[in-house]
Amino acid sequence: MKAAGGPVKAQVGPAVVPASGTRMETPGREADKPLLSVEAVKRHVAGAMEKLRADDIEEMFAVLKRHALNQPPVQDFATAEGLYRKLRAKGYEVTGEAVGEVECVREEAVGTSFFKLTYIEKFERQVIVIRLTYYRPAKSWRLYDMTWELSPPNQTVNGLFTPTLPAQPTQRPAQQ
Repeated sequence: MKAAGGPVKAQVGPAVVPASGTRMETPGREADKPLLSVEAVKRHVAGAMEKLRADDIEEMFAVLKRHALNQPPVQDFATAEGLYRKLRAKGYEVTGEAVGEVECVREEAVGTSFFKLTYIEKFERQVIVIRLTYYRPAKSWRLYDMTWELSPPNQTVNGLFTPTLPAQPTQRPAQQ
């Protein structure tokens, strides 16, 4: 099935969730400590994704906001939360119900300054892809960019796979 009118995308600013087995961020003082390592970023995002698993979207955005850069469009988390809710509501026709699972499917670093986590929120028939990019301007990591997308399955899911080298052309027999 395809969403009417093509892909549905939203972009706000930085954010990501870690792979299973990573200790999640705990509420209180621990949550407000600077994110000094990639492992701390993973724990922070895992805590946010745990809120999404529990269908607590408001708290997910509150957790992510704690370490966001104070610049547009990241600072407008109320709008971002509303857009995410709207995407999920619109997507039910295509995706079915949420199954309560969020999975980290990719971690990427660019040098020592950028780190991106890609998560999927699973639904009965499709996924929402969530990408969180963190930036380290000095000592600590800050949420720099956050995007999510629901689009026709092949476009969204195929984009999750690492690109491969193009296939070599095959030799065709000479025509007679």
